[in-house]
Amino acid sequence: QLVQEASTLRRTVEELEKSAGDLEQVEAASKRAAEKYRVIADNTYDWEFWLGPDAQFIYTSPSCERITGYLAGEFEADPTLFYRVIHPEDLSRVSERMNRRKFESGLAEIEFRIVRRDGAERWVALAFQPVHDGESRFLGTRCSNRDITARKLAEAEREKLIGDLRDALSRVKLLTGLLPICASCKKIR
Repeated sequence: QLVQEASTLRRTVEELEKSAGDLEQVEAASKRAAEKYRVIADNTYDWEFWLGPDAQFIYTSPSCERITGYLAGEFEADPTLFYRVIHPEDLSRVSERMNRRKFESGLAEIEFRIVRRDGAERWVALAFQPVHDGESRFLGTRCSNRDITARKLAEAEREKLIGDLRDALSRVKLLTGLLPICASCKKIR
């Protein structure tokens, strides 16, 4: 009977060792996958973040420092920081839009100004959408902020140039109406 029990124990130990080996392989694969996604998430150029259902930061990418001047840990420690960096003139519009679209499916976008830690004003384009698990439970909101300051400055410059061109065109039309021009040779008389 002892021989039979020893044989049974030996088989059990072999099965447990095989299971342990399988678990080690699964754990190694899981670590590789986690590292891959961490490298992708932590090295995005845009500021990526995930707000939980309680509006607490679950994740924020290190690129938030380049855009806002604040570290990722500061946003995760203080969820109100996100709303405090929004320019005061844009805050109510952004809050209203985010709260209204929080549970609606699909992507929502909004452009607004932020005030960096150093006081500089920047423009960002926020794209966000709700996140759900496989059983349709709301897990929070996934967000991406892109610094669009250069684009906004270029748009303002373009609008200024268009205004200048319109002014110049109206002056040319005024001058054309004042100057006598020969109908046949088109020279000013």
